[in-house]
Amino acid sequence: MIATRRPPGARSLVRQWAPPAVVFVLLAAGWQLYASSGEGNILLPTFSGTVSALVDLLREGELWRPLLLSNETMLVGYLVAVAAAIPVGFLMGRFRWLDRSLDPWVAILVATPMAPLLPIIVIVLGLGIASGVVVVFLFSFVYMVINTRAGIRSIDPSLTEMARSFGAGELARWRYVLIPGAMPAIATGLRICLGRAFAGMILGELLMFARGIGQVILDLHGGFQSASLFAVVGILLVEALLLAAMMRVVEARITRRFF
Repeated sequence: MIATRRPPGARSLVRQWAPPAVVFVLLAAGWQLYASSGEGNILLPTFSGTVSALVDLLREGELWRPLLLSNETMLVGYLVAVAAAIPVGFLMGRFRWLDRSLDPWVAILVATPMAPLLPIIVIVLGLGIASGVVVVFLFSFVYMVINTRAGIRSIDPSLTEMARSFGAGELARWRYVLIPGAMPAIATGLRICLGRAFAGMILGELLMFARGIGQVILDLHGGFQSASLFAVVGILLVEALLLAAMMRVVEARITRRFF
């Protein structure tokens, strides 16, 4: 008889996912008992009712178009933020005089809450996709700049000096020392930036320009459809988890490649 083997890494996967699964089951059971007991708000749906509403939403397919519309806005804003932030972070990390000039503005973007800026963005750009893209950009741009700058600064200066002593010019130092050395930090920034972009998409649509999934949430809230509302929020949480998992895989691969 040939002994069966578990797939490689199966035990590690069980160890990784078993604790979150147990927590989820306990929370779901507590939610079901609390909502069924009648001690909470009468609008609070049960866990089973939320799952039933989720199945109905997925079967009817009315959620996919708003979700796609919102994610298109997020993707455009995210890509624009990454494309703009990486060169800025490179230059700030490389040239101290530029870093001193731009660092106060970076600090302002980090410290300033984005919610008060939303009405200004709408006044300037209107209620179209441009406003959503700008909100996502503002949420994510500065964190990509910070991580890219940190990646450049983390490189041992002796490496660039060694490259220069062997006759490498500025472009060669960027190609063979600075950019490869900063890639792990950039990969981390891509993951953080995507999480911020997702948060910016949701907040912008809920507070100012409901046009995609934000409009769905507001309609369900106004119609007191609590179970469907919880189901939509659950879908967004699952999407956020999937995006985070995807970016962790990308981050790990980039880190293994350059280190």
